Amino acid sequence: RSNNIVEKQTFYDLVIDHARELVNTACQDRMIRVYNTQDGKRVRTCKGSMSDDTGYLVKIDVDSSGRYLATSCSNKCVYIWDTITTECVASLCGHSEIVTDLKFSHDGHHLYSISGD
Repeated sequence: RSNNIVEKQTFYDLVIDHARELVNTACQDRMIRVYNTQDGKRVRTCKGSMSDDTGYLVKIDVDSSGRYLATSCSNKCVYIWDTITTECVASLCGHSEIVTDLKFSHDGHHLYSISGD
C-alpha cells in the first residue's frame, strides 16, 4: 500500500518515527509537517526553526522515544522540539557552517551533528 503526499513546499528531508505511525518532514519554508503513514493525511504543522530569516530546514531526526525532533537549518543552528507541545526545548548555534546532517543516538541521550566546519 502506498500514499502520496503532495504539498506546495519543497521537502528536504524526512524521518519516520520508531512506531512507524508518522512521517516527519523538513520543509523549505522552515516548517515541520507531520503525516500519518496509514492514510498520508497531514497530522500537524509546526515551526522547525526559531529564525525569522529566509533560511530553510536541511535535516530532521526523531529520538527513539518519539518525544523529540531535531532539525538543522541553513542558519547554522540545530533546534530540538517537543513533539507533544511543539515547543522548542533547545537551540544549538555553535557551528560556523550549515549543519548537513544530524542523528540522535539509539538511547536518545546524545545528538550528533555534522557541518563543514
